[in-house]
Amino acid sequence: MAVATSNRLLPLLVLAFVTLKSCDRETESPEVMDAVPQAPAPDADSPADTIKTLMANVAAMTAEVQALRKENAQLRKENQELLANRHQVEENVATWLRRELLYREKDKEARDRIDSGVLSPLTARVDALSQAISGNRSAPVGQDIPVGLARIIHEVARALA
Repeated sequence: MAVATSNRLLPLLVLAFVTLKSCDRETESPEVMDAVPQAPAPDADSPADTIKTLMANVAAMTAEVQALRKENAQLRKENQELLANRHQVEENVATWLRRELLYREKDKEARDRIDSGVLSPLTARVDALSQAISGNRSAPVGQDIPVGLARIIHEVARALA
């Protein structure tokens, strides 16, 4: 069977041909332009289109300003209501505090009267006993506490409790 083999010199010849052809183009003269290219004209609006756009922007801004004014008025009203409520709460707290302090003061006065009502007879009895003891020096030396004084002390402690 015959084996097909290619010529090994063929790729080298093709490379040489391509190289020569590319070098020949550099020697050609460049093309000269007839005129400077102009940019295409922009898509310009007519004066009527510009006025319409501006009018739409002004209308949108006017609507937004009106909405902000309305919201501002509502917030101002809410703020005034909150201030009025705050003042009312402060007055209520001050009134409550005055009443509570007055109640405590009256309660203290009542307790003081009750205490003085209970203590004054006891104090009088203690004073009477101390007068009796100081007047009676003939008591025996070994006896430190007079008879009945323990009962008075017990009554005082019970009244204070």
